[in-house]
Amino acid sequence: MGHWTLDNAEVNQTFLVELATLLEEHEIIFDPLDSRIMCFPHIINLCTQEVVEGFSNMDLVDCEDDYIPQDPSINPVRQTFEEAISCDPIALARATVCRIRASGLRRESFEDTVKNGIEQEWFRKDGQIIPVKSLELLRDVKTRWDSVFQMIKRLRLMRPVCFIYLPSTLLICFG
Repeated sequence: MGHWTLDNAEVNQTFLVELATLLEEHEIIFDPLDSRIMCFPHIINLCTQEVVEGFSNMDLVDCEDDYIPQDPSINPVRQTFEEAISCDPIALARATVCRIRASGLRRESFEDTVKNGIEQEWFRKDGQIIPVKSLELLRDVKTRWDSVFQMIKRLRLMRPVCFIYLPSTLLICFG
């Protein structure tokens, strides 16, 4: 009997102990502790969730309620790390993405802003056109270890659209 890759749920250890008992009746040697391989992606997910929980409100991941972020009165160019974290940028990103994706009208309006902005060259910085792709915003998911990173990465890619689409108070933490 080989090895089993399982997540860290206690029921899986119980399963392997029971399997060892059943195999022993057929004179098959099976060590439930030695034969279990913890699922590495699951361990990575647990670790990253702990880090994110350290400076964000993880309850907002599945929350459909409107989250009203604190209005940071800090200049984003001059703010310290502590000041940036104090406005909970991850929760702010979640709230922004959730609000846009929760409503078909808001989603269509965001898509229209992207489309019209590309066609009419609205997205500029220092007179230069900023290339913007027509992409959807991504939500983070508790079971995907990299989803917070992917959500923020996509939101930053769509930042020129957000500067036009969203109120300025929501953008301060994204600098």
